[in-house]
Amino acid sequence: KKEKEKEQVFVDETTTEEEWFRNKIKLSLNTIETTDNTNKARHACDDLCEIVSVSARQAEVAGELGSVPVIMNALEKMSKEPKFIKSACKLIACMIREADTQNQQLFASVECVPRLSKLLEIEESPKKYICTALHNLFSDPSHQHQSLDCPIIPQLLDLLTNEDIQVVNAACGSLHNVSCDNIETQQVCIDKDSIPKLLSIIQSFTKELYSSSSRHEEIDQDRVDIVIPTLTYAVACLQNLTSGNWVGRKTFFEKKGTKIISYTIKKSPDVSTIRGCVGVFLNVCTGLASVNKAEKISETTENLKSLITSLVSCLKSEDLRTFIWSCSALESLCRVKKEYAGMIAEENALQHLSKIISESPLRDKRGKAAASTMRDILYYNPDNLQYVTANSLQEHIKSKLGQGDACAKYCSDILTIIDCLKNNKPLPVIVSSEDLSPAGRTPVVAAVPVEESTRTQPEFKIPMPGARRKSFLTRDILKTPRKWASALTSRSSKGDDS
Repeated sequence: KKEKEKEQVFVDETTTEEEWFRNKIKLSLNTIETTDNTNKARHACDDLCEIVSVSARQAEVAGELGSVPVIMNALEKMSKEPKFIKSACKLIACMIREADTQNQQLFASVECVPRLSKLLEIEESPKKYICTALHNLFSDPSHQHQSLDCPIIPQLLDLLTNEDIQVVNAACGSLHNVSCDNIETQQVCIDKDSIPKLLSIIQSFTKELYSSSSRHEEIDQDRVDIVIPTLTYAVACLQNLTSGNWVGRKTFFEKKGTKIISYTIKKSPDVSTIRGCVGVFLNVCTGLASVNKAEKISETTENLKSLITSLVSCLKSEDLRTFIWSCSALESLCRVKKEYAGMIAEENALQHLSKIISESPLRDKRGKAAASTMRDILYYNPDNLQYVTANSLQEHIKSKLGQGDACAKYCSDILTIIDCLKNNKPLPVIVSSEDLSPAGRTPVVAAVPVEESTRTQPEFKIPMPGARRKSFLTRDILKTPRKWASALTSRSSKGDDS
């Protein structure tokens, strides 16, 4: 009788769409708050997750109706029930993914991060889902700040050695977001030996991907689909840690990071991973240009050969950001030492750059970056003139003059430098181009993992990071509550228990 009374809420002919899902949210929240039955509370969380994942407005309404304190109180009450924790964490991740700004503030007000940290201490807790919730929470600075008041960062670093690769993936994503644009959290990560752990993951997963692609046997696509985003998150986190201060960059060199990242650039099949690796090298090279030239440089010279080779190889990349970051990193190295500019020229960088300049259209960012880098290679080491095939190169450069853009200005500087070097004239004073160093990676909101449930529902495929989760309650059904009500009525009349 009670179930039929509840169904009457949705059968009313005058019910609007918003009134319908408001009533549905209230009903689910009431169940979570009042019941002591774990299964009922879990199913109510799953219903809420299906509703809020449809649109941002429904996620905002769930927050307005007081769902945040209800969820957190239920998590404390049922902290020893892994199935409920899994459903509740999926709901948290969904609410933030769909209505980021408003719900982030609500979860910050109830200190969600420290409370989830306590759940991670429980051995049987569903760590993958807790980390997914943390991943989305850490896209907001208020939750990053809360991580400093609890042991959540060391806990996430411990999970990097977990046997379950999906747990490692979720932990890497959380560490990526918590280290975004926050020097304090970056320092905590560095102090807890995060860089060697990340480098180990990057090396092992790159080798796994390369060996899978090189073998002729059948590839486990499900395994590859989870390895690639994990590798991308690990590289992104390393990029954040090398962007903040010299300590991260110094640790990167000491732990043989240059060789590992160079290997990843050479072998990885994923464009995003390669772009992140170039971002790491850009942070390192910019750091070398900013510190005292006589200080700590001796520690880096043995690794610079592989670093420069990798950056020059990325000049052939079709990805624009990878190419521009490579150019900016090479420019930074030229300013550090004359010898570094010579090493860059030895890798045939000038030939690659002159070809790109000649093929670039007007006001092309690729052509501008190539011309700026070529100018610096010649300017900071006059001996590099020997690598210039004067006739063909100067023809490429002259073709860009008079176009009135930045590329034409840099080309004019190149011709002036070549003329001065050939005729033993003093070099003109040039203004270095702006550094294109990324401050780190921006936070990424993760897709909510979907797994099989005990209830009847369609099959789901685990989405890639950033993909929108498919919902059991579709937009069409929610926009027509009468059809939904009639479907319930027809099922009950047929005796269908589903």
